[in-house]
Amino acid sequence: MKKLFAALIAVLLSGLINLAQAQNEPNYLCFTAVGGDASFGMENNGFYDFPEIEFSYDRNNWEPMESGVYYSLNNSQKVYLRGENRKISHDYYGDQYTRFIMTGQIAASGSVMSLLDNGTGTLNEVSERDCFTKLFLDCTSLVQAPDLPAMSVSENGYHNMFNGCTSLTKAPEIPATDMNLLSCEAMFANCTSLVEGPSVLYASAPFCYEGMFSGCINLTKAPKLPNQWVSWGCCNAMFAGCTSLETAPELPAEYLADQCYSCMFNGCSSLKYVKVHFTDWNDANYSTKDYYYDSDKAGKGWLYNVAPKGTFVCPQNLNIDVDRNGDYIPDGWEIVYLEDLPNDDEPNYLCFTAVGG
Repeated sequence: MKKLFAALIAVLLSGLINLAQAQNEPNYLCFTAVGGDASFGMENNGFYDFPEIEFSYDRNNWEPMESGVYYSLNNSQKVYLRGENRKISHDYYGDQYTRFIMTGQIAASGSVMSLLDNGTGTLNEVSERDCFTKLFLDCTSLVQAPDLPAMSVSENGYHNMFNGCTSLTKAPEIPATDMNLLSCEAMFANCTSLVEGPSVLYASAPFCYEGMFSGCINLTKAPKLPNQWVSWGCCNAMFAGCTSLETAPELPAEYLADQCYSCMFNGCSSLKYVKVHFTDWNDANYSTKDYYYDSDKAGKGWLYNVAPKGTFVCPQNLNIDVDRNGDYIPDGWEIVYLEDLPNDDEPNYLCFTAVGG
């Protein structure tokens, strides 16, 4: 009995040690060459200093990266990256940024935060403005994005981060519950192979999701949107030009800020189902606006150029006596009231019924 007890204690201690080691294991940003040989590097744009980034093929021997230099990866080979930086990019508006450069096909994994916290990958806040602006801009070789574990994202923190990554098919999860001005603006814009967005977005801030998926012509699965009050300009042009999107994400917010849905689905030519919960149009959101990404499209609204037939679901107390155009409810669409839909939240109890006596 004593031997059995000692064996159980030994197994338990071994498990606890392995768990502690796993928790302390560095979570490096990792690149893996897939489908053949590849190469990677970083280039600095502007006059700010190049960030301090190191790479290693074995996680033991580290070398500093230099701007504009490509480093080789054999097929299936991995490379790990780390750095101790306040931020990687500096000023989006002044075009001062640092981005990865790649050839071949590369799958990223691990935590992007390892570029800031010297490889632990556990830092949970993107605190500096413009931190990861354009980090993977036009990386057409990137087939898988890294993890983005931060719970708070600064102004412009993920701005244009994956813009033009035409080989990405699935967006990474974004668990952040605190967003700021323009945090995710154009984050996945022009990712023409992207099919699926993050499963859910949790936060709202002025213009934080503006143009986030604009030009993602193969997007069919949009993220679930926040339940809270949506902020000024929050979702402006968020899905503009997503020509494969047939069902809009449910819009659960009951009270809306100015321009929060302006141009949101502009040019979604396959869109045929929209479900909203707001009870006031707040014309600042829906009145004709200049299309943010194309000045030639001035004067188009949030549901301009969607499918000619569709279903618009709304509360009974929303005014539907409005112009049937892309600024409100598209002409040719059926209107269904929320109150007439089956209640999915109704409890489905096991029920016994006496019959015949």
